[in-house]
Formats: sequence, structure tokens, C-alpha cells
Amino acid sequence: MNSETRYDAFTRTRSTWLMLAFAAILWVALSAWAFVATDFGAASESSKASEQAELSQEQLRLQQLEAEEASRQSEATEQARLAAEAELARIALEAEEQVRLEAQSKAAERRKIATEETRLAALKAKELVEQESRRLAEAAATEQARVAAEAAAEQARVAAEAEAAAEQARVAAEAEAAAEQARVTAEAEAAAEQARVAAEAEAAAEQARVAAEAEALTQARLANEKARIEEEARRAAAAEASRIAALARQQRDNARGKDRELVVLDELSLQMKFAANSVTLSRETERVLDDIFNVLYLRSEVPVLVSVASNEYDTTAKNGLLSRDRGRAIASYLINRGLEKERFQILIESGEDLSEGTYHVKVSAEEVR
Repeated sequence: MNSETRYDAFTRTRSTWLMLAFAAILWVALSAWAFVATDFGAASESSKASEQAELSQEQLRLQQLEAEEASRQSEATEQARLAAEAELARIALEAEEQVRLEAQSKAAERRKIATEETRLAALKAKELVEQESRRLAEAAATEQARVAAEAAAEQARVAAEAEAAAEQARVAAEAEAAAEQARVTAEAEAAAEQARVAAEAEAAAEQARVAAEAEALTQARLANEKARIEEEARRAAAAEASRIAALARQQRDNARGKDRELVVLDELSLQMKFAANSVTLSRETERVLDDIFNVLYLRSEVPVLVSVASNEYDTTAKNGLLSRDRGRAIASYLINRGLEKERFQILIESGEDLSEGTYHVKVSAEEVR
């Protein structure tokens, strides 16, 4: 637009100067004609007619020059307009290309940011699962240590009670020995003194009888105490055995719960769908694979077997390649979600037993046998 404006101003200036030059020439011609008419008033009518004819011719020539100049100006103006339009079109195309490139750059940046956010979210989820696994392992270890400490304390208590019973038995034996020695001594003294004091002999016999009764009572009490201690020890052992059995049942139930999670893989595998002769994962299949990932991620110790069979082509080779590519697509999706690549094995099975146009896909937690 600026170049066109400058060109129009230049054209108008040039036209003005041409008009001024034409007016000056006309003025000089008229002045010369007036001078000649004043000095040579007596000239003949034929001379005036000749001058007027020449003046008319000069005017016609000037008009022709002006028309030619106007034509050239029109052509120049049209060329300048076309050049300006071409320049504007070029600038518009460059601007449009710049906008398109900027839009592509921003879209690529947004996709990159979205991919990074998804990766960070997956890493965060994996970290949370690992933290929970460590917490459960620590809790199990703490519980086992507590059970072991209680068992040790119970054993120490039973040992202490047994030691006390042994001590009581030793004391009773010593008392029995002392009573026996007293009896023998009393009998000897009674035999030695029998002639002298009959009354003292009877007293000694009574003393021996009382001692014997005391010994019998002591033995009965010791026997009852021993039986009580043995009964308490038996009950404590039975209670400890019941508690340990309950813990074992709980652990078996937890193991069976994990095994049931792996059985769910068979049900989920039946929900995976592929279009005919296609290896592309649909959104529905990706959602099923997300559920399979949740099960396998918590069982990181088991291998993953992807079994695929197809009967959609007319040759076994083509069906085998189709099965292989479908198995790779499934494994790649789960690996990209966060499972270890080393856990995967792909088994391409024969599809000859399948109906024509069908396939079979299964994801299981096992190794190839």
C-alpha cells in the first residue's frame, strides 16, 4: 500500500508539471502572436490565417502528447496495482504459513506435555503400589515377630512353672526324708526307753502318726498342684496352636484370593476383540487390557503368557503372522503401561481347530510348558 501511494503521488506531481509546461508554452505563443499583431498590424490577412493555422496545429500536437502521457500513466498505474496485489498475496501466504507452523509447533508441544504427564502418573501409581507392598510386608514381619515373642514368653512361663514344681517336689522329698529319719529315731528311742516310759512311747507313736498324716497331705497337695500346672500348660499350648492355625488359615485365604485374581485373567481375555484381519487394539480392548494390567502389576513375581490362534486367512503362514502381530500388540501395550518386558512370552497356537474367520486370545500368568 505504501509503494502504491508513493507512485500515485509521483504521477500527480508529474502531471502538474506537464500542465504547467503546456501553459507556459501556450502563454509564450500567445505573447508572440500579440507582439506580432501589435508591430505588424498592417500585415496581410493571409499571414494571420497562417499563424492561426500553425497555432491550431501546435495545440493539436500538445493535446496528442497529453493523451499519450495520460495513456502511459494509466498503464503504469495498472502495473503498479497488479504488483501491489501480488505483493499482498505473497505476504498473506507467508503469514498463513507462519500461523500453520506455529499451530503445528504448539500441538506437538501439547502432545509432548500430555505424554509426559501420563508417564509421570504411571510412575506415581507404581511407586504408591510399591510403598503399599512394603508396608504390608513390614506389617507381616512385625506380626510374625510378635507371635514369636509371645511363644517365647509362654515357653519361659511354662519352664518357670515346671522349675517351681521341681523345687516343690525336692522340698517334699526332703520333708519326707526328714519325717522318715524322725520316725526311725523315734522308734529307736522308743525301743530304748520302752521299759522306762510307756507313756512317752505312746506319745512318740502318736507323733509319728501325725507326721505321716502331714506327709500324706503334703504329697496330695503337691500332686494336685502338679496336675493344675500341667492342665494350664496344656490349655496354653492348645490356645497357641489354635492361634497359629488361624494365622495359617488367614495366609492360605490370602493366597487363594490372589489365585482368584489370576483366574479373572481368563474371563478378561474373552472380552478382547480384534477386527477381521486386523492387529489394531480398539478402545474396548485397551480398557480390558487396563484391567489385566491392574491384576498383573500386583503379582510381579509371575510370568505372563500371551497365547493367540487365528483362522482368518486361507494359509497357515498368514494366520501365524496375524497371531504373532496380535500377540506383540497386546504385549507392547502392557509393557508400555509399566510391566517388565522380561516377564512376557508369546505363544502362537494353531488355528486349524477354530471356525473359519475366528480367533482365540488368552493372557495368563504362567510359563510356556
